[in-house]
Amino acid sequence: MQMSYQKYFKAALFSFGLSCLAFVLVALYQIGAPTESSRWIYEVDTIKREFSDSIKTPKLLISSGSNSLFGISSQLIQQETGVATVNAGLNAALGVDYILHRAKALAKAGDTVILPLEYELYTKSETSDVLVDYAFARDAQYLLSRPWLIALLSFERLKLGLSARFHTPSKITLGYQSKTVNRSGDETNNQESERTREQLKQIDAVQPIAISKPPAPGFQNVRAFANWCNQRKIRLLATWPSTVWFEVYTEPDYQQYFQVFEDFYRELRVTVLGKPDDFMYDKSLFYDSAYHLNDRGMRQRTQQLINLLQPYLSEMPKQTRRIS
Repeated sequence: MQMSYQKYFKAALFSFGLSCLAFVLVALYQIGAPTESSRWIYEVDTIKREFSDSIKTPKLLISSGSNSLFGISSQLIQQETGVATVNAGLNAALGVDYILHRAKALAKAGDTVILPLEYELYTKSETSDVLVDYAFARDAQYLLSRPWLIALLSFERLKLGLSARFHTPSKITLGYQSKTVNRSGDETNNQESERTREQLKQIDAVQPIAISKPPAPGFQNVRAFANWCNQRKIRLLATWPSTVWFEVYTEPDYQQYFQVFEDFYRELRVTVLGKPDDFMYDKSLFYDSAYHLNDRGMRQRTQQLINLLQPYLSEMPKQTRRIS
């Protein structure tokens, strides 16, 4: 009887090991297969990278999730200040580790990087399906530096990757498209006048930010990035993301919550531009989410940011050629 149990256990262990090996081999085989779900981020990132690479003088780099993509006009900043400016805002679902990873790829000595990171990027620790999909489909270098991501690859995503390996996926024509992002990296398809009923409902349904208590795992990523910038003579600034204003933000619990971020950057000796409520706006200035401003909101926020940035950009080289 004991021998039977031993044989069963060995057989089960062998089968499990064989299954794991097969999963790993299939996962490795579909690395780099371009899934359609990762295309928009990839194309937007390519626009930003190509513009950044074309700049031969010190530049201003804005790095965050999509609150910058939809809420800051780097084109207007460059036109008004003369400083070459890249909007490197991507998708907050990629997580703070990946967003700062991309910032490192664009930033060079003499540059100024400003972080208007979404609040959740500081406090959320879980890795999203968006990042797993993107790393496997579009960024093998990042994936190989974090091989543990393979453990988060779902069977559904594995099937998508295999399908993309053998067949070009059909393009998704609904939703965000890279063709509406200008050369500077700004979203241009966020007109207030063209909001749909569904988008207005989404904005109306926005709730106040959920307070997260320490520890805040994203702080570690930002701290490491600040050290990286300091070692490479890159100036780092921070500011606040644009979000919807709620009266509850004046209450002590929220005031303490926002103070945590200011104290964190003070400890790092990183200048924070403005206050949280400087970038909190009425719902009428938003496009389709709590972090996505419409064109009117984008102009207002950008002008506020220009006013705060002026003292830090005065010594940077100016561009004489206008961007399109």
